[in-house]
Amino acid sequence: MKKLEILMILLGGLIGTYFRVLFEKLIFFFLGPHFFFTVPLINLTGCLLAGFFYTLSDKKKIFSLVQRNFFLIGVLSAYTTFSQFIENLVNYLDYEHYLLFSANLLFSIFGGFFLFILGKKIAKKI
Repeated sequence: MKKLEILMILLGGLIGTYFRVLFEKLIFFFLGPHFFFTVPLINLTGCLLAGFFYTLSDKKKIFSLVQRNFFLIGVLSAYTTFSQFIENLVNYLDYEHYLLFSANLLFSIFGGFFLFILGKKIAKKI
């Protein structure tokens, strides 16, 4: 990896982190701080964007490799968070909230898969 590519990924991470915090604050503002699908919503919007930009860069060749890595590795890796998703699942189990555990797990996995595919289909129409 070249220095420019690494710097672009780092910059993308900074931007992704900013938008994650911003989106989380918007969710808290509109839906309250105890809304239990905050992490899945963030991760699902990331899946939609990943499918969209993956297709634009890989199939449509709209973006260079540096631009692709900036967005997919930098921005979206910082925007979405697998570790917080797992932490939420463990907390639901610890407090015996089995319905929330199951709903978050299924919603995140199947919803993420569906939205990634949807993002690809949207990008193909461009």
